[in-house]
Amino acid sequence: MVSLLRKYLGPLVFIVYLANWIGFGFILISRSLSTLDPLTMTKIGIVLFIASTAILLILYRRLSSLQKEFFQISGEIFALFSLCIIVNYVLSSRIHQVGSFEPFFFVLFTLALLAYHLVVNRRTIEDLGIKSLGKDVEYTVVALIIVFCLFLWLQFGSLLEGITLGFPSFDEIVLVVLVVFSEEIASRYYIQRKAEEVTGQRYGILIAAVLFSLLHLTATHFDLQSFVVLIGKGLIFGYGYSRNKNLAVPLLLHVVDSLLPIVFF
Repeated sequence: MVSLLRKYLGPLVFIVYLANWIGFGFILISRSLSTLDPLTMTKIGIVLFIASTAILLILYRRLSSLQKEFFQISGEIFALFSLCIIVNYVLSSRIHQVGSFEPFFFVLFTLALLAYHLVVNRRTIEDLGIKSLGKDVEYTVVALIIVFCLFLWLQFGSLLEGITLGFPSFDEIVLVVLVVFSEEIASRYYIQRKAEEVTGQRYGILIAAVLFSLLHLTATHFDLQSFVVLIGKGLIFGYGYSRNKNLAVPLLLHVVDSLLPIVFF
């Protein structure tokens, strides 16, 4: 029963997410171009969502078994993500903090991912591949420099207004660790690994980076520049992981990237 549910529910969730991004993407593009009124944009977006869902369901039937496994795993990750959003929303509304994602959401998401990894997939923490940097030291150093330069470029205007250096609090460090740990397990260990099996290293890294960015688009609001930057970071983190399947590399890069705004502002 459980295997049957996973076989169909995972792919369906992933297809719905893809169709939602197509419809939502149209609305965002139309809004930026100001070519249509809001009601018309919404109607077309809904039609695109329904049509995309139908087309993707038809195309799914033609996929290979390995490609279907990618849909299943990605869908299961997104289902956990959505479930945690719903639980967080319900609980936060009861304490009059509707829409508060942090930190409770990431506690939920991290626990859900660990349960998915340890119980559902019957794997161990060692299977995640968190190892010493070893052969990855040189790449990690170069990538850290790139991440820091990217931060300076994006925050250049704010940095000119003034820098307030500060050490992150314990709560901020714990939150960053939770966010990074959950996102890297989901994006790199599960989605990217399976994408690389299906398409090869190059396209697998790209697919995971795009989905990593789109998942942020679902949870938060940001402009096109932020979306492109997230894809760039996903490529940096993803290639660091793909070299030797060492999850410590993207974990370290992601932690530093997340701490930089806290340290400088």
